[in-house]
Amino acid sequence: MLTPLVARDAAEQAAHLAQRGLTVVVVDCLPPDVVVAGSDDDAELSTAWRIRRLERELEVAHLQQRGVPVIPWNGPGSLDVVLRQIARRPAPRTVVR
Repeated sequence: MLTPLVARDAAEQAAHLAQRGLTVVVVDCLPPDVVVAGSDDDAELSTAWRIRRLERELEVAHLQQRGVPVIPWNGPGSLDVVLRQIARRPAPRTVVR
């Protein structure tokens, strides 16, 4: 899942899919140095953005505790390690009835 994880919906959806047994990798595409326009001049907006960033960190930690890897996008090759780890997992066994 490619997402900046700004809205809570994306984290909730990733957790729901993982809970259903699907393999989910969240690619965090929010740049670490992003600044909300106008937050330099508006103390309330700046505070609101800092609070949302803290909530976002908790959501990421929650996903990781549930076994959902959250990988920051750092360009080509940034997903190599996690994709190799997923490829090594044993395939789920299917039961034919």
